[in-house]
Amino acid sequence: MATCGQECVTLHCNVSSSKSGLLVKYLSWTHNNKNLCIVEDDQLTNQTSGVECNYADQRLSLKLTMPQQSQGSNDYICKLRSNQGHLLRKTSLKLKVLGPRIWEETVLWG
Repeated sequence: MATCGQECVTLHCNVSSSKSGLLVKYLSWTHNNKNLCIVEDDQLTNQTSGVECNYADQRLSLKLTMPQQSQGSNDYICKLRSNQGHLLRKTSLKLKVLGPRIWEETVLWG
C-alpha cells in the first residue's frame, strides 16, 4: 500500500511465482462486487470511472482519488487467474477524516 498525497490512496496487487513462465490471464481489483480494474492476457482492458488503474511488470495498481468511506464493505479484492492457478487476496481500507481533504488510511491484508 502506498499513499499519493493528501487526496488519494493507491493499492497495489503484485504478482510473482517461484516457478518460471508465469502468464497472467486475468487480474482485477473489485469492491462491493464491482470490477474497478481488469487485466486480461497481460493487458489492462477495463477501468471504472472515478479510479485510475495502472498495470506494469505484473503489478496492478488501483488509485482511489478522493476516497470516501464506503456504505458497503471496506474490502477490496485482488483476483488472479494465471497459467499456474487461481488466487484472491482481500484488503480492508478504513478511512478517517483528519481535516479538510486529509486522509488517514489503514490497510489490512487477509
